Amino acid sequence: MAGLCEGGNEPPGSLKAMYKMDESYEARVARIQKMLQQELNNETCEPEDDDDDDDDDDDDDDDEVADPNFYIESDHNTDTDEEFSENNSDEFGENVSEEDNCQYFIGKDGKTKWRKEVGNMNIRTRRSNIVPTRLPTVRQGAKNAHSILDTWSLFIDEEMIDIIVNNTNKYILKLTANYYSEQRFTHPTNRNEIMSLIGLLYMAGLLHAGRLNVEELWERDGTGVELFWATMSLQRFRFLCRCLRFDDLETRQERKSIDKLSPIREFFQFFVEKCKKNFSIGIFATLDETLVSFRGRCQFACICQRKPSMG
Repeated sequence: MAGLCEGGNEPPGSLKAMYKMDESYEARVARIQKMLQQELNNETCEPEDDDDDDDDDDDDDDDEVADPNFYIESDHNTDTDEEFSENNSDEFGENVSEEDNCQYFIGKDGKTKWRKEVGNMNIRTRRSNIVPTRLPTVRQGAKNAHSILDTWSLFIDEEMIDIIVNNTNKYILKLTANYYSEQRFTHPTNRNEIMSLIGLLYMAGLLHAGRLNVEELWERDGTGVELFWATMSLQRFRFLCRCLRFDDLETRQERKSIDKLSPIREFFQFFVEKCKKNFSIGIFATLDETLVSFRGRCQFACICQRKPSMG
Protein backbone atom coordinates (compact mmCIF):
# COMPACT_ATOMS: atom_id res chain seq x y z
CA MET A 1 0.00 0.00 0.00
CA ALA A 2 2.84 2.38 0.77
CA GLY A 3 4.46 1.71 -2.57
CA LEU A 4 1.31 2.32 -4.50
CA CYS A 5 0.66 5.66 -2.75
CA GLU A 6 4.16 6.88 -3.36
CA GLY A 7 3.99 5.98 -7.04
CA GLY A 8 0.86 8.12 -7.53
CA ASN A 9 -1.54 5.37 -8.36
CA GLU A 10 -4.47 5.48 -5.93
CA PRO A 11 -6.47 2.38 -5.33
CA PRO A 12 -9.85 2.43 -7.08
CA GLY A 13 -11.87 2.45 -3.79
CA SER A 14 -10.02 5.27 -2.03
CA LEU A 15 -11.74 8.57 -1.00
CA LYS A 16 -9.42 10.65 -3.14
CA ALA A 17 -10.25 8.54 -6.18
CA MET A 18 -14.00 8.96 -5.59
CA TYR A 19 -13.87 12.80 -5.71
CA LYS A 20 -11.31 13.03 -8.44
CA MET A 21 -13.92 12.82 -11.18
CA ASP A 22 -15.66 16.10 -10.23
CA GLU A 23 -12.94 18.12 -8.54
CA SER A 24 -9.63 17.57 -6.93
CA TYR A 25 -9.45 16.22 -3.40
CA GLU A 26 -7.49 19.25 -2.17
CA ALA A 27 -10.09 21.71 -3.52
CA ARG A 28 -12.94 19.91 -1.71
CA VAL A 29 -11.02 19.78 1.56
CA ALA A 30 -10.24 23.47 1.29
CA ARG A 31 -13.90 24.28 0.68
CA ILE A 32 -15.04 22.29 3.72
CA GLN A 33 -12.40 23.98 5.90
CA LYS A 34 -13.62 27.37 4.69
CA MET A 35 -17.20 26.52 5.65
CA LEU A 36 -16.12 25.38 9.09
CA GLN A 37 -14.16 28.59 9.61
CA GLN A 38 -17.21 30.69 8.71
CA GLU A 39 -19.34 28.81 11.24
CA LEU A 40 -16.73 29.39 13.93
CA ASN A 41 -16.62 33.08 13.11
CA ASN A 42 -20.42 33.36 13.41
CA GLU A 43 -20.42 31.71 16.81
CA THR A 44 -17.72 34.04 18.11
CA CYS A 45 -19.84 37.09 17.12
CA GLU A 46 -22.70 36.11 19.55
CA PRO A 47 -22.51 37.46 23.20
CA GLU A 48 -20.84 35.16 25.59
CA ASP A 49 -23.36 35.95 28.37
CA ASP A 50 -26.05 33.98 26.58
CA ASP A 51 -23.86 30.92 26.54
CA ASP A 52 -23.16 31.34 30.21
CA ASP A 53 -26.83 31.80 31.00
CA ASP A 54 -27.71 28.77 28.97
CA ASP A 55 -25.11 26.74 30.80
CA ASP A 56 -26.34 28.02 34.15
CA ASP A 57 -29.93 27.26 33.24
CA ASP A 58 -28.98 23.78 32.21
CA ASP A 59 -27.14 23.24 35.47
CA ASP A 60 -30.07 24.64 37.48
CA ASP A 61 -32.51 22.45 35.64
CA ASP A 62 -30.42 19.45 36.51
CA ASP A 63 -30.09 20.41 40.18
CA GLU A 64 -33.59 21.76 41.02
CA VAL A 65 -36.59 19.56 41.75
CA ALA A 66 -40.00 20.40 40.20
CA ASP A 67 -42.18 22.49 42.52
CA PRO A 68 -45.67 20.92 42.91
CA ASN A 69 -47.25 24.34 43.66
CA PHE A 70 -45.77 25.95 40.58
CA TYR A 71 -48.32 27.29 38.07
CA ILE A 72 -48.29 29.44 34.99
CA GLU A 73 -50.50 32.53 35.21
CA SER A 74 -52.65 33.01 32.14
CA ASP A 75 -53.63 36.42 30.73
CA HIS A 76 -56.99 35.07 29.61
CA ASN A 77 -60.09 36.30 31.45
CA THR A 78 -63.59 34.86 31.16
CA ASP A 79 -66.56 36.86 29.88
CA THR A 80 -68.39 36.70 33.23
CA ASP A 81 -66.46 37.46 36.40
CA GLU A 82 -62.70 37.43 36.87
CA GLU A 83 -61.10 36.55 40.15
CA PHE A 84 -59.79 39.49 42.03
CA SER A 85 -56.00 39.77 42.10
CA GLU A 86 -53.34 42.35 42.79
CA ASN A 87 -53.06 43.14 39.11
CA ASN A 88 -56.79 43.90 38.93
CA SER A 89 -56.68 46.08 42.01
CA ASP A 90 -53.88 48.16 40.50
CA GLU A 91 -55.76 48.42 37.22
CA PHE A 92 -58.94 49.79 38.81
CA GLY A 93 -57.09 51.92 41.35
CA GLU A 94 -58.40 50.04 44.39
CA ASN A 95 -56.50 49.09 47.50
CA VAL A 96 -57.93 45.78 48.61
CA SER A 97 -56.49 43.63 51.36
CA GLU A 98 -55.45 40.01 50.87
CA GLU A 99 -58.47 38.93 52.91
CA ASP A 100 -60.87 40.56 50.43
CA ASN A 101 -58.88 39.00 47.62
CA CYS A 102 -59.72 35.55 48.94
CA GLN A 103 -63.40 36.18 49.75
CA TYR A 104 -64.81 37.90 46.67
CA PHE A 105 -65.03 37.82 42.93
CA ILE A 106 -64.96 41.20 41.21
CA GLY A 107 -67.39 41.94 38.40
CA LYS A 108 -66.46 43.27 34.99
CA ASP A 109 -67.17 46.82 36.13
CA GLY A 110 -64.38 46.55 38.68
CA LYS A 111 -66.68 47.55 41.56
CA THR A 112 -69.26 44.84 42.11
CA LYS A 113 -68.21 42.20 44.62
CA TRP A 114 -69.57 38.66 44.57
CA ARG A 115 -68.94 36.58 47.66
CA LYS A 116 -67.33 33.20 46.98
CA GLU A 117 -69.09 31.50 49.88
CA VAL A 118 -72.61 31.71 51.28
CA GLY A 119 -72.79 34.20 54.13
CA ASN A 120 -74.02 33.51 57.62
CA MET A 121 -77.76 32.90 57.53
CA ASN A 122 -78.26 33.24 61.28
CA ILE A 123 -78.06 37.04 61.35
CA ARG A 124 -80.73 39.72 61.28
CA THR A 125 -81.71 40.91 57.81
CA ARG A 126 -81.17 44.57 57.08
CA ARG A 127 -84.26 46.73 57.11
CA SER A 128 -83.55 47.91 53.56
CA ASN A 129 -83.74 44.30 52.36
CA ILE A 130 -87.00 43.45 54.11
CA VAL A 131 -90.04 43.51 51.79
CA PRO A 132 -93.23 43.91 53.82
CA THR A 133 -96.02 41.51 52.99
CA ARG A 134 -98.86 43.77 54.10
CA LEU A 135 -102.11 42.98 52.31
CA PRO A 136 -105.06 45.35 51.76
CA THR A 137 -107.12 45.45 54.92
CA VAL A 138 -109.16 47.67 57.20
CA ARG A 139 -107.61 49.33 60.25
CA GLN A 140 -108.49 50.06 63.86
CA GLY A 141 -112.15 50.85 64.49
CA ALA A 142 -113.12 50.17 60.89
CA LYS A 143 -113.30 46.47 61.77
CA ASN A 144 -116.33 47.18 63.96
CA ALA A 145 -118.45 48.62 61.13
CA HIS A 146 -121.26 46.21 60.24
CA SER A 147 -123.75 48.25 58.19
CA ILE A 148 -123.46 50.30 55.03
CA LEU A 149 -124.11 53.54 56.91
CA ASP A 150 -121.43 52.72 59.50
CA THR A 151 -118.91 52.05 56.76
CA TRP A 152 -119.80 55.25 54.91
CA SER A 153 -119.52 57.27 58.14
CA LEU A 154 -115.91 56.13 58.55
CA PHE A 155 -114.95 58.17 55.47
CA ILE A 156 -117.44 61.04 55.70
CA ASP A 157 -118.24 61.67 59.35
CA GLU A 158 -120.45 64.25 61.07
CA GLU A 159 -117.66 66.82 61.24
CA MET A 160 -117.35 66.81 57.46
CA ILE A 161 -121.13 67.04 57.08
CA ASP A 162 -121.13 70.07 59.40
CA ILE A 163 -118.62 71.78 57.11
CA ILE A 164 -121.09 71.41 54.24
CA VAL A 165 -124.04 72.56 56.39
CA ASN A 166 -122.34 75.70 57.72
CA ASN A 167 -120.94 76.87 54.39
CA THR A 168 -124.17 76.06 52.55
CA ASN A 169 -126.26 78.07 55.04
CA LYS A 170 -123.97 81.08 54.58
CA TYR A 171 -124.57 81.00 50.88
CA ILE A 172 -128.35 80.47 51.37
CA LEU A 173 -128.56 83.62 53.53
CA LYS A 174 -126.71 85.56 50.89
CA LEU A 175 -128.88 84.21 48.08
CA THR A 176 -132.28 84.68 49.74
CA ALA A 177 -131.73 88.43 49.82
CA ASN A 178 -132.42 88.45 46.09
CA TYR A 179 -135.91 86.98 46.48
CA TYR A 180 -138.86 89.39 46.76
CA SER A 181 -140.65 87.21 49.27
CA GLU A 182 -139.62 84.27 51.40
CA GLN A 183 -140.19 81.02 49.59
CA ARG A 184 -140.99 77.68 51.17
CA PHE A 185 -137.85 76.04 49.77
CA THR A 186 -135.27 78.73 50.67
CA HIS A 187 -134.91 78.12 54.40
CA PRO A 188 -131.52 77.03 55.87
CA THR A 189 -130.59 73.39 55.87
CA ASN A 190 -129.34 70.99 58.55
CA ARG A 191 -127.31 67.80 58.89
CA ASN A 192 -130.20 65.36 58.28
CA GLU A 193 -131.32 67.17 55.13
CA ILE A 194 -127.79 67.17 53.68
CA MET A 195 -127.55 63.44 54.40
CA SER A 196 -130.88 62.96 52.60
CA LEU A 197 -129.62 64.98 49.64
CA ILE A 198 -126.50 62.81 49.37
CA GLY A 199 -128.69 59.70 49.56
CA LEU A 200 -130.83 60.90 46.65
CA LEU A 201 -127.72 61.53 44.58
CA TYR A 202 -126.56 57.99 45.30
CA MET A 203 -129.96 56.63 44.28
CA ALA A 204 -129.92 58.61 41.03
CA GLY A 205 -126.54 57.10 40.22
CA LEU A 206 -127.82 53.63 41.06
CA LEU A 207 -130.70 54.11 38.60
CA HIS A 208 -128.32 55.42 35.90
CA ALA A 209 -130.26 58.67 35.81
CA GLY A 210 -127.28 60.85 35.03
CA ARG A 211 -128.72 61.80 31.63
CA LEU A 212 -132.33 61.71 32.66
CA ASN A 213 -134.39 64.84 33.17
CA VAL A 214 -134.58 65.33 36.94
CA GLU A 215 -138.29 66.13 36.73
CA GLU A 216 -139.02 62.59 35.58
CA LEU A 217 -137.73 61.24 38.91
CA TRP A 218 -140.44 63.27 40.74
CA GLU A 219 -143.32 62.20 38.48
CA ARG A 220 -146.29 60.78 40.39
CA ASP A 221 -147.99 59.03 37.49
CA GLY A 222 -146.15 55.79 38.12
CA THR A 223 -143.11 56.54 35.93
CA GLY A 224 -141.19 58.37 38.66
CA VAL A 225 -139.48 57.10 41.82
CA GLU A 226 -141.51 57.42 45.02
CA LEU A 227 -138.41 57.73 47.18
CA PHE A 228 -137.48 61.08 45.62
CA TRP A 229 -140.71 63.02 46.09
CA ALA A 230 -141.22 61.39 49.51
CA THR A 231 -137.87 62.80 50.70
CA MET A 232 -138.10 66.40 49.49
CA SER A 233 -139.73 68.48 46.80
CA LEU A 234 -138.19 69.06 43.42
CA GLN A 235 -137.78 72.80 44.09
CA ARG A 236 -135.92 72.11 47.35
CA PHE A 237 -133.66 69.56 45.67
CA ARG A 238 -132.69 72.02 42.96
CA PHE A 239 -132.18 74.82 45.47
CA LEU A 240 -129.87 72.75 47.68
CA CYS A 241 -127.84 71.55 44.71
CA ARG A 242 -127.40 75.19 43.70
CA CYS A 243 -126.38 76.36 47.18
CA LEU A 244 -124.16 73.42 48.13
CA ARG A 245 -120.77 74.79 49.31
CA PHE A 246 -117.67 73.22 50.92
CA ASP A 247 -115.74 76.35 51.98
CA ASP A 248 -116.24 79.88 53.22
CA LEU A 249 -116.95 82.28 50.36
CA GLU A 250 -115.63 85.27 52.32
CA THR A 251 -112.05 83.91 52.39
CA ARG A 252 -112.06 82.01 49.12
CA GLN A 253 -110.37 84.70 47.02
CA GLU A 254 -107.38 84.88 49.35
CA ARG A 255 -106.94 81.12 49.36
CA LYS A 256 -107.59 80.83 45.65
CA SER A 257 -104.54 82.93 44.82
CA ILE A 258 -102.25 80.20 46.18
CA ASP A 259 -104.44 77.12 45.90
CA LYS A 260 -106.56 76.30 42.86
CA LEU A 261 -108.33 73.56 44.81
CA SER A 262 -109.39 75.97 47.57
CA PRO A 263 -113.21 75.48 47.12
CA ILE A 264 -112.91 71.88 48.35
CA ARG A 265 -109.44 71.77 49.94
CA GLU A 266 -110.53 71.49 53.57
CA PHE A 267 -113.15 68.83 52.86
CA PHE A 268 -110.76 66.91 50.61
CA GLN A 269 -108.00 66.86 53.24
CA PHE A 270 -110.42 65.43 55.80
CA PHE A 271 -111.45 62.73 53.36
CA VAL A 272 -107.84 61.74 52.62
CA GLU A 273 -107.02 61.47 56.32
CA LYS A 274 -110.07 59.29 56.90
CA CYS A 275 -109.01 56.97 54.10
CA LYS A 276 -105.52 56.59 55.54
CA LYS A 277 -106.88 55.98 59.00
CA ASN A 278 -109.43 53.30 58.16
CA PHE A 279 -107.99 51.39 55.21
CA SER A 280 -104.60 50.13 54.08
CA ILE A 281 -104.09 49.52 50.38
CA GLY A 282 -101.05 47.27 50.91
CA ILE A 283 -97.72 47.38 49.12
CA PHE A 284 -99.07 46.53 45.67
CA ALA A 285 -101.17 49.42 44.37
CA THR A 286 -101.61 51.02 40.97
CA LEU A 287 -102.73 54.57 40.30
CA ASP A 288 -104.83 55.04 37.20
CA GLU A 289 -106.68 57.92 35.62
CA THR A 290 -110.10 58.35 34.09
CA LEU A 291 -111.51 60.83 31.60
CA VAL A 292 -114.65 62.68 32.65
CA SER A 293 -116.74 64.83 30.33
CA PHE A 294 -117.00 68.28 31.88
CA ARG A 295 -118.25 71.56 30.40
CA GLY A 296 -118.08 73.79 33.48
CA ARG A 297 -115.50 76.38 34.43
CA CYS A 298 -112.29 75.01 35.90
CA GLN A 299 -108.80 76.54 35.87
CA PHE A 300 -106.92 73.25 35.91
CA ALA A 301 -109.08 71.24 33.50
CA CYS A 302 -107.06 69.31 30.90
CA ILE A 303 -108.32 68.53 27.41
CA CYS A 304 -107.04 65.51 25.51
CA GLN A 305 -107.88 65.84 21.83
CA ARG A 306 -106.83 62.27 21.00
CA LYS A 307 -109.20 60.79 23.58
CA PRO A 308 -112.62 62.39 23.18
CA SER A 309 -115.25 61.87 25.84
CA MET A 310 -117.52 58.90 25.31
CA GLY A 311 -120.35 60.58 27.20
